[in-house]
Amino acid sequence: MTTKGGVKLLGDAVATGQRVFGETCPKYLTLTNDDLLRVGAQAKVGPPLRTDDDREHLWDALKTGTLSVVASDHAPRARERTGQVDDVFAEPYGAPGTETMLPVIYDELVVKRRGSVSLLAEILSTNPARIYGLYPKKGVIAPGSDADLVLVDPERREVVSAATQHSTATYSLYEGREVTGWPVLSTVRGRIVLDNGELKQQPGFGKYQHRILPEFTR
Repeated sequence: MTTKGGVKLLGDAVATGQRVFGETCPKYLTLTNDDLLRVGAQAKVGPPLRTDDDREHLWDALKTGTLSVVASDHAPRARERTGQVDDVFAEPYGAPGTETMLPVIYDELVVKRRGSVSLLAEILSTNPARIYGLYPKKGVIAPGSDADLVLVDPERREVVSAATQHSTATYSLYEGREVTGWPVLSTVRGRIVLDNGELKQQPGFGKYQHRILPEFTR
């Protein structure tokens, strides 16, 4: 979901009892078409960046539960950072987003909009796990669940830079953006994966996750 109209259609479907769920991405919650005009064609994403009014309706939909998930939509391409590019039609779609998703949304939702950490956990973890049939193994802190945890320093301020990220992408749409709240430790199945920006596990550490029939209800 990226637009006010799309959110309305989703809400109408939910109101009539249809089993439908909505997702949006950090860029649609924090950037607008003005950023495309400022940054240039490297901000060419699909669907395109929208208006400030659309953005505010997306936030309202997250707070009311009409939208259930915020996901990264990651496209980690290497690209020369040459500034403004005139021919937007010659550029590929997509932008990197996985590594900046949590700090950018934490900063926007919890710090700037005074939203709850509980809502943050729901839209980034619990709801996706339920929709995809991975709950309660994933998406909750409880006995018997995988110990997938992220510790965030709520007062740590960082400036986003592609130069310090682990992605193969050579740019970020959030280059130079200061955020408050930074992930400092993450674990998967109880084992440390990221410790203050340093990867601790090798390729092959991941495990296939068997899904069950989703039982997620609003």
